[in-house]
Amino acid sequence: MVPYHGFIRQKLYTFVSMIRIIVDSGATRARWLIRRKRGKTQLVETEGINPYFYTEEEAVNLIKNELEINAPFIKDYEVEEVIFYGAGCSTEQRCLLMDRILQKVFPRARIIVHHDILGAARGILKENSGYVVIIGTGSNTCYYNGKEIVARHGGLGYILNDEGSGADIGRHLIASWLDGDLPEELASKLEDFIGMNEAEIIFKIYQDKRPARFLAQQTLFVSEHIDNPWCQQLVKSRFKALIHKHLKPLISKVGKDDLIHASGSVVYHFQDIWKQALEEEELKSGEIVVNPLEGLAEFHWGKK
Repeated sequence: MVPYHGFIRQKLYTFVSMIRIIVDSGATRARWLIRRKRGKTQLVETEGINPYFYTEEEAVNLIKNELEINAPFIKDYEVEEVIFYGAGCSTEQRCLLMDRILQKVFPRARIIVHHDILGAARGILKENSGYVVIIGTGSNTCYYNGKEIVARHGGLGYILNDEGSGADIGRHLIASWLDGDLPEELASKLEDFIGMNEAEIIFKIYQDKRPARFLAQQTLFVSEHIDNPWCQQLVKSRFKALIHKHLKPLISKVGKDDLIHASGSVVYHFQDIWKQALEEEELKSGEIVVNPLEGLAEFHWGKK
């Protein structure tokens, strides 16, 4: 059984007004579902917070600045609870780090930190079992038994794997272009889209602090030209790389014949190609969501 990491800190305070928050954070974007005491719910977006890519101080300042811009109505002393599901929160050490970060932002709140793959599983399946795949900036696969993640495969970042992810698709797109393998009708358009020369791109990938995010941004170009057969084949080939390297070994390990559920911006926007890739590999698609927040609200707060 794969260990499931989470961390909970609880403090007791008397609140003037109660705010509860669920956060689904990927490497690029974080979505905050904010619920006030009287049941009013609001969704805001901020930059993603991955504890592998920020120091504690940097992350605290980032969250404070992003919330000041996107959710100025939140007062830290009003926040009673923050449930955070995040990319990079895959070990106890990183969960503890994320807890400290959030505790500094919301000093009176009860903080709960979990990995984003558990958030996807809970948001889609609630208390049912099945396979869950995340395909956004990064990728991950797991089997959820209705209570916890019992097996995982992949999710080691864009250098070691992340097949099928936005970063993976972007990496193959740019590599094909720089190697001269991209069809001419796409090459000139991509050059205009990126607006950088080769040296600038190489610097961005090997010297910038967030290369995976830069690579994943190129999926917007692929989406805009998805009617082009080359782009269709690129996306399908990367999805199949994920299926063969991670999903099928996971299925073989678990031994369950369940649907393949998916969460993430990349799989959501390319879901027709994802379903085709699964069908060609004799697998069946389940529910596909852009993010699991709606399901997580039901899981934690119940139905309205």
